[in-house]
Amino acid sequence: MSWQVYVDQHLLGSGKVKDAAIASLQGNIWARSAGFQASTEELKKLIATFHQTKEAAQNGIFLGNKKYFFLRSTEDTIYGKLGDDGFVAMQTNMCLIIAIFTKPVSAAECATAVGRIVDYLKSAGY
Repeated sequence: MSWQVYVDQHLLGSGKVKDAAIASLQGNIWARSAGFQASTEELKKLIATFHQTKEAAQNGIFLGNKKYFFLRSTEDTIYGKLGDDGFVAMQTNMCLIIAIFTKPVSAAECATAVGRIVDYLKSAGY
């Protein structure tokens, strides 16, 4: 299965994700939806946030030249907010999955869609 199938069928197909991407932990995009506009540099900064949240908490997180407020993070998940919209980013041992959601979808609904793929990828060694 190609990475694009995960984006198109499992993330966008869930109805809980507007735009999404799967990238390496170095920020190189493996697959993305047509509307996902984040740069490699923005993804590298997002990935760094998993290890150090101070800059994101002070300056926000930029994706596609849009500034999201850093809400919270766990060991493998970051949440950001922009008005009524937001994003959820989750990492596995080898990749990062970023999903952008819009109202009326909630962060929890989006996280569930992303989490399903993350759980599968982790079980497959990714």
